[in-house]
Amino acid sequence: MAATNIDRIVTFYKIANTTKRLFLLDTYAGLITDIVGGNIPNPRTFSNVRIFLTNQDKYGILENYPQNKIGKREIASKNFMMCVRTSMKKYLEDRSKEFFFEGCVLFYSMWEGYKKQENMKEFLKFMEEKGVKIISLHTSGHANKKDFDKLIKKIKPKIIAPVYTENSEWFKRYENCEIICDKNIIKI
Repeated sequence: MAATNIDRIVTFYKIANTTKRLFLLDTYAGLITDIVGGNIPNPRTFSNVRIFLTNQDKYGILENYPQNKIGKREIASKNFMMCVRTSMKKYLEDRSKEFFFEGCVLFYSMWEGYKKQENMKEFLKFMEEKGVKIISLHTSGHANKKDFDKLIKKIKPKIIAPVYTENSEWFKRYENCEIICDKNIIKI
């Protein structure tokens, strides 16, 4: 998942908290949640949120989080939930003698098309070889055709204004409304 997906981070934190697991964020995600602050699980104010380093060059960052830094031995000895990205493959490979991967679960929550990219293929293959069960569970703000159809049928809008689309013509299929795309109005 993307480190900027705050909603998903909060959801996973709640799961970690409920299952009495330590919640681990890499330095990038940890810095993002710290900046957002407030009720967002972050390594500065949440006692069960910790930063882990994927790159020793970032060790200085931990000086800002003295109560939350955690070493690899401590991580390996606890039950934890960790948010990962393909960029962490090397980190996980280096920890494969310390971490027990067998029986772990990886929730893949990104677009399925990324699985065709070489770095993602390698990452998922590595996880499978380590005995990690991979579950595809894509959750996104991007609706599919079926979801759009349900929404449009239910609310019967007079105007549809897609904010982000590569195919504004697709929306012509909805009757009895105006479609506003890229400053163009399509009357139907």
